[in-house]
Amino acid sequence: AEQRRKTVEAKHKKQQEWDQKHHELQLRLAKAAAENEERLEDEAREAQEHDANQREEQEEIVEMHRVTNAQLADQRGRHQALCISRCTSPKLKQVAQSLAEVQQA
Repeated sequence: AEQRRKTVEAKHKKQQEWDQKHHELQLRLAKAAAENEERLEDEAREAQEHDANQREEQEEIVEMHRVTNAQLADQRGRHQALCISRCTSPKLKQVAQSLAEVQQA
C-alpha cells in the first residue's frame, strides 16, 4: 500500500510538473504572439506613413511642374508679344498674331 501511495504521489507530482511546464509554454507563446502582433502593427503604421509621405512628395512635384509650366507659358507669351511688336512686316505680324491667338486658345 505504501509503495502504491508513493507511486501515485510520484505520478501526481510528475503531472503537476508537466502542467507547470505546459502553462509556462502557453505564457511564452502568448507573450511571443503579443510581441509579434505589436511588431506587425508598427510595420503597418510605418508603411502607411511611408505611403503618405510618398503621396505628399508626388503632390509637391506635380505642383512644381504646374508652376514651371505656367511660368514657361507666360515667358513664351511675352516672347511672342515682343517678337510681334518688333516685327516690321504687316503680313508677317498678322500671321504671328493669329498663331499666338491659336496657341493661347
